[in-house]
Amino acid sequence: MNNLKYYLGFLWVLPVSIIAWLLIFFIWINRGVESIMWDHRLICVVDLNNENWFYRVFFKRRNWAGWSCGNVAFVTDACDNNSTLTYEQWNKVTVHEADGHCIQQYKWGVFWYPVYVIESIYLWFRYKKKHSYLDNHFEREARRVAGQMVDIPPEHWPDGPNDRWVFW
Repeated sequence: MNNLKYYLGFLWVLPVSIIAWLLIFFIWINRGVESIMWDHRLICVVDLNNENWFYRVFFKRRNWAGWSCGNVAFVTDACDNNSTLTYEQWNKVTVHEADGHCIQQYKWGVFWYPVYVIESIYLWFRYKKKHSYLDNHFEREARRVAGQMVDIPPEHWPDGPNDRWVFW
């Protein structure tokens, strides 16, 4: 019975997952994938090659270590200072994306994306002391699941206390 909720969640987010699978294919044919792993919840973790175009455009430029789309979690082992993440750090990013965001998308389906953006915009307009990305409840929940710091003070925001906007 427990696996049934994952199968239903997989179907609920399937339209978005298909887009992610096409993206995996294009990244893979350009030698941008180091490995692909599947788990019992039908979540796919794609470890990206740190030299490919997708990594440079979407991860390195934004200092991302992970991103999820449907049932797919894209992760990389690089961090913002051109060094590599430790296994423990990489594992936390993977758990953040797979156990956090992919499971959230299993629950919310295609509605996860507009709700995420609406909440970020709401935080930005309504609360002057909150960060539209770091204080988003989806991000806070994913950090909690991954064992990462949940409450991030303004002095630790990416560009300091005045950096409140998610789409930097």
